[in-house]
Amino acid sequence: MNPNGLVLAASITSHTSMFIRCDINAISLTNPMFTARKVFSSSFTISATCVELTGTIVLMIDPFYLSWKARQNGFECRFIELAGHVNGSMPAFVVERVGEALNSQKKSINGSRIHVFGVAYKKDVSDMRESPALDVIELLHRRGAVLSYTDPHVPTLDHGGLTLKSVPERDAAKKVDCAVICTNHAVFTYADMPRRFPLVVDTRNALKGMAGENIFRL
Repeated sequence: MNPNGLVLAASITSHTSMFIRCDINAISLTNPMFTARKVFSSSFTISATCVELTGTIVLMIDPFYLSWKARQNGFECRFIELAGHVNGSMPAFVVERVGEALNSQKKSINGSRIHVFGVAYKKDVSDMRESPALDVIELLHRRGAVLSYTDPHVPTLDHGGLTLKSVPERDAAKKVDCAVICTNHAVFTYADMPRRFPLVVDTRNALKGMAGENIFRL
């Protein structure tokens, strides 16, 4: 495998990612009209803010950097900019869905007890860097929610003025108004969530195939 190869990942939805494999010169845009092989994966999703140096390291960068370099060479990368805007707006959209779920039971985010399942960047890892769950938690906190979380990979959380400890899943439903699935760790017992929680906002399609008036999806 070419150690100079690059993988640019741009998230389309929470279930599909597009990966463009190109020569390292494509990033410097000495050859802006690079040919790319598109590979679609349904097994996992990588944010548009991630560029992987194949065989070496992973760098977290601004997804708009490549489009900026492209404009310097007379080209446009509208797809990358669109992916960046979509990814950036998703935490606020999740919070709005939480508000809609609570409103269905004549409640508001302010004062409600909201429990978040999964705060890591992606499934079954402990890395929280660039995790959209952190933005969701911060936005909910600003709107007055009483927050708790469960993540066996992240025992403690210190973010946005909050310091929390992970609650065991078996104890998570105590006095909770709404559960929010942010990271779909394999260890969670998803089948029991609609029964245990008054409301469940599923951002990861973890409750696929399940139906219920208390289940809210994006």
